[in-house]
Amino acid sequence: MTRWLSSERNTMPPKSKDLRPENVMMPENTRMPENTRMFVIDLTYIVPLEAVDPLIDDHISFLKKYYAQNVFIASGAKVPRDGGVILAISDTREKVENLIKEDPFHQNKVACYAITEFCPTMMAPDDWIT
Repeated sequence: MTRWLSSERNTMPPKSKDLRPENVMMPENTRMPENTRMFVIDLTYIVPLEAVDPLIDDHISFLKKYYAQNVFIASGAKVPRDGGVILAISDTREKVENLIKEDPFHQNKVACYAITEFCPTMMAPDDWIT
């Protein structure tokens, strides 16, 4: 792993190979399905935890709904607990934006959301968890 010196933090790393998925050869079991886009949904609480906690059970039900549909693949609270992160798969950003509107945290205005799309070039094989 390349480490950048603190004096270099505001500079871009050297240009590397083209790492778009179509240009990277990966084993078949580690490729993302075609037309799949991945998103990091970053929640930040905008109210005290005392206002968030009563909504946790409903938020978990929201998460389970999208885990069952294979949209969410990981989620959890940030450390320190000032929000959470959801890793999602969808074919459009618009769908991710719309499903967030179903989250009780959004409906009750206790969190703000940042969505980051990224282009995964590799992933762990299906059986990586033992």
